[in-house]
Amino acid sequence: MKTRTATLLFYTILILMFVAYWTIYVLWPAFHARYLQGEDHIIEWITFLGFAAATIIGFLTLKKHHRSMSRLARAYMLFLFIFALVCAGEEVSWGQRIFGFKTPEKIEKINEQQEFNMHNLHLKYIHPKGIFTLAVELFGIVTPVIFLRGMRRSQSGMRRFISPPALVPAFIIPELIGTLGDYIRRMNPPPFSGHLLQIIRSQGEELQEMYWSLSLLAAFLFINAAWRHHAATTRKAPSPPQRSDA
Repeated sequence: MKTRTATLLFYTILILMFVAYWTIYVLWPAFHARYLQGEDHIIEWITFLGFAAATIIGFLTLKKHHRSMSRLARAYMLFLFIFALVCAGEEVSWGQRIFGFKTPEKIEKINEQQEFNMHNLHLKYIHPKGIFTLAVELFGIVTPVIFLRGMRRSQSGMRRFISPPALVPAFIIPELIGTLGDYIRRMNPPPFSGHLLQIIRSQGEELQEMYWSLSLLAAFLFINAAWRHHAATTRKAPSPPQRSDA
């Protein structure tokens, strides 16, 4: 599948998901509240599946192409794989609600949700979720913009490491969701009332994480495709002619 077609397909999926989410809210609010939003509901599981699929893609990319990677490239791809794995595990508190194990007392005291995860730890000088957020912003927004000129070349080696610039708007969507949610939460009195206000105030974070996971998955797929293209090109490259001693 060509890059432009794949990008168009990805944004089409995002738009359809956006329309479906708010259509369900308008037409079936009870279903929306019971099954779509909140912990262990559809949005959270889509988020987990997005991160989990990105983890698998990252692992397969590293496994198949590690011989053609430099040490630095292997370390970088290993970091991407581990980051996606941690995001997937954190999303479901490493299976705590599935397997039913208790949160260790020391973690429970400093965790905002009393769960076994890092991103909800309430620390004195830094919030771990801020580190995750910064990493996603650097990967999906900052780096592609900085290297935009080099990424425009179809044969650019940067494509094997950097998220495509075409995905920058997708990574900006969760930033807008977070900014809008924070702005509305600070407004007193709020601009409107009712169940919609409750969703924006309490579930903006869930939607933000879902779009992050889907954008990360798309970026990993493009990076994997760039490595496959590089491998195919390398195999097809003609060997240099051998000199004759005659």
